Amino acid sequence: MVRLDEWWCNCGKFQKLHMPCSHVVATCKHTRHGSRNYICPVHMLESVSNMYRELLAELHNEAYLPPCHKLIICLDPDMKKILRVVLSFLVSTPK
Repeated sequence: MVRLDEWWCNCGKFQKLHMPCSHVVATCKHTRHGSRNYICPVHMLESVSNMYRELLAELHNEAYLPPCHKLIICLDPDMKKILRVVLSFLVSTPK
């Protein structure tokens, strides 16, 4: 049972996570309500990005990033060519 007006579902996930569970999504689809309307504003992309904006602002400047000289291990055989290119770049880059 789902009560959209009370933000309640008997599975308990809707109340616990403050995000629509599968039952809420199905109910919204059936009643032609947008399930996004039942996402707690704290979990919206704008809120999350605002929380980390100051922290991540420093990362936009590459001067703040430490140089990486570690070997990249790749287990996917399709990635061998990319790995060779990355390794050759790391070897050829002056330190």
